[in-house]
Amino acid sequence: MPQMPTQPATQGDLFLMLAISIALGLLVGLQRQHQAQVKAGDEPAHALAGFRTFPLITMLGTISTLLAATLGPWIVPAALVAVAALTITGNVLRRNTMSAGLTTEMAILVMFAVGVLVVTGPRELAIATAVVVALLLQLKPTLHDLARRLSDKDIRAILRFSLITFVVLPILPDETFGPYQVLNPYRIWLMVVLVVGISLAGYVVYRMVGGRRGTLLAGVLGGVISSTATTVSYARMARVVPAMQQAALPVILLATAVMYARVIVLIAVVASANAIVLTAPFVVVLVVTLGTALLCLAHARNRMPDDVPPHSNPAQMKAALIFGALYAAVMFLVAAARDLVGDAGILTVAALSGLTDMDAITLSSARLTSRDMMTTDLAIQSILLASMVNLLVKVAIVAFMGDRGLALRLLAWSVPTLAVSIALFFLW
Repeated sequence: MPQMPTQPATQGDLFLMLAISIALGLLVGLQRQHQAQVKAGDEPAHALAGFRTFPLITMLGTISTLLAATLGPWIVPAALVAVAALTITGNVLRRNTMSAGLTTEMAILVMFAVGVLVVTGPRELAIATAVVVALLLQLKPTLHDLARRLSDKDIRAILRFSLITFVVLPILPDETFGPYQVLNPYRIWLMVVLVVGISLAGYVVYRMVGGRRGTLLAGVLGGVISSTATTVSYARMARVVPAMQQAALPVILLATAVMYARVIVLIAVVASANAIVLTAPFVVVLVVTLGTALLCLAHARNRMPDDVPPHSNPAQMKAALIFGALYAAVMFLVAAARDLVGDAGILTVAALSGLTDMDAITLSSARLTSRDMMTTDLAIQSILLASMVNLLVKVAIVAFMGDRGLALRLLAWSVPTLAVSIALFFLW
């Protein structure tokens, strides 16, 4: 029998429970659906419980447990018996036809629980659950297609992301240590989860839409996954196919614009109290960069690439560990530079960080600002400097891995972004 909470849950807690329930159901359902598709080969896959059924099951468990507080504890075992009966029924039906499934039956049970929630409350949770059920039912072709598109390697990477999020993160100590009291294992790994999660979301969308959706989506998704990796991919492609050189420019510029949007999101998450002040200059840079990219896209509209270069799954344990180490190193170096050298030392660390990654300096600056260990002006200057260095690194990548003429054109199109960044660096 589940243990009933002693204190009433807040509305935020209720929606968090629902979100976790859905996420865990989707995780297991994805794995089951993918395995069923692997076994079926080119034929349609029919899992007993798959991508849509498992979230319905977990939602039923969550809602029935919440209802037990008002209707009595009997509702949980009753729901369990209903799920068991449906599972047995589904197995019996599968002996006669491979098209049998449990989704509709589970939807009936969940919607029964939703109907009870409408009476007992909270009604907002009932409405949200009903919307999710409708989406799961409607998105059957999309979800099944995603399960077919993902490889075994992709599934393992998603499971690894779940490992670093739901297993590793909770066991890490949430306390600071070290000479400058800036290294916190829990907070460091939380930043890893945040960055990998954003990249993984972009990768999943990329796998869902496929590789033939045009330049605009190529640049946007490339920026979400990794603007540097996108630059490398298109530089190589332009070198092999010279006709693609003009088309590579808007993609790289769009990916760079998304990089600034990513900076804004990371700052808003980590330093919400100072988000408006910290993000304002980057909104300006984002608008300028996006406008430049769209102009470049219009200029190259007749030379757009038909295919998006393949991206590797960003949810790799090695990449997560490397970023965690990089973020911790930047946090420590910024604090040490502030203590030993002053602002000049911090800006030096920011410039060096921009050579390889924007996320580490963005998160470390935002984090130190939220702890009153760095002024907002210095944080803005640090991130702006790192972004300028990172943009010049992209030009260098195109020069060495692609074509020097293409690199010069990229530099020319990047002048507005660099000019605005320099102006904000000195005048903001």
